[in-house]
Amino acid sequence: MSGKPRALGVAILLWWATAVLADADLELQKSVDTSTPSAGQPVEFTVRLRNIGADAAPDVHVHDLLPPELRIPVGMAAFTSSGAYDSVSGDWMVGDLNPGADATLVVPAVVATATPPGCIVNTAEVVGSADQNRVNNRASAGIRQLSVERCIDLAAGFSVPLLSGFLSCGDQRYDTVVDVTNSGPDAALGVIVELDQSPDLVANLGFTGVLVRNPSFTGATCTANLCVIEMLGPGETIRLSASSDSFRVTSARTHTLTLTVSAADPDYAPDDNQLSRNADIPAFQECDFGIGDVGVPAGCFIATAAYGSSLERHVMTLRQFRDRVLLQSAAGRNLVQVYYRYSPPLARLIARHDALRAVTRVLLTPIVFAIAYPYPMLAILVLSLLLLMVLRRALARYSTRSG
Repeated sequence: MSGKPRALGVAILLWWATAVLADADLELQKSVDTSTPSAGQPVEFTVRLRNIGADAAPDVHVHDLLPPELRIPVGMAAFTSSGAYDSVSGDWMVGDLNPGADATLVVPAVVATATPPGCIVNTAEVVGSADQNRVNNRASAGIRQLSVERCIDLAAGFSVPLLSGFLSCGDQRYDTVVDVTNSGPDAALGVIVELDQSPDLVANLGFTGVLVRNPSFTGATCTANLCVIEMLGPGETIRLSASSDSFRVTSARTHTLTLTVSAADPDYAPDDNQLSRNADIPAFQECDFGIGDVGVPAGCFIATAAYGSSLERHVMTLRQFRDRVLLQSAAGRNLVQVYYRYSPPLARLIARHDALRAVTRVLLTPIVFAIAYPYPMLAILVLSLLLLMVLRRALARYSTRSG
């Protein structure tokens, strides 16, 4: 009987992986038959929805409302291959979509204003469906005047915390990530991203390179506070890294970082071309407290040996956690004292061997992540415990029935 619970556990794990990982994947594509229509000429926007995932997608809902500059011509109506479309609300209730199946929506339109803007963009988006890959759930197509070559919609934002650590002592340092997105229907060329600060108190604040390339990436040049991206395709995002030198302030300050994104082509929705984010910087205070009569060395021996420098950001995070958290309790101080008694020989051994340094970095990474991002790590831990509880109860029920 002992093999049956084990087999059941494997089956449950396979079921869970299939149910969670092999989900529906709805892909949305949108096009227009004429991108530069003449005055009064109707156009047709075509939305194609496909389920490219392994599971069926139930009750699929797509929102596609014409912008105010467009209207459906008199005597014409939208066409759907499945489901129903409400031209007033813009809601297309597709229904269930099996793996490999597709559905089509065609919406006729004509310009409804005497003074149309250079770009008129129509966007469709999947709403509220069970879809793990939401990158392909939104698509746009637009019409433009003959004088406009491309329609783009650029935006930039900070996707991680600005400062490198969450502790309030020691030197501070900016270490952040910037996402630049083109939500428009055409590729944006020569995209310029600027990072400015106010007041000017941080040295060498600027971009350090590209973290994640966009699919149509052809090149990017990042120098100081300026980054120029050669191409950003429709619906694409590029991720940039930004950092600064370490710094300290004598009194608490509110420091503002401002992102500005632009290109040679006109942006039809410029309201999100600039974003400012405030960082509250605490007044500098030392992090190295004493343990009884014994002073605490400034370095983290094992971490320094693994990462190669006491100024490396992971080492600084661990050192700040030691000073700000562990040294504030008797148990923590005893733990630190034991660490400094036995860690130097081990650190010297690690420093002499590249393989040991690599292994130590792997072991330290989850610890650093848990310190810097405690809430995501807690969520992962809770989910893992819940999964183990479900598996344990299922195995117990199966064993009871088998017995």
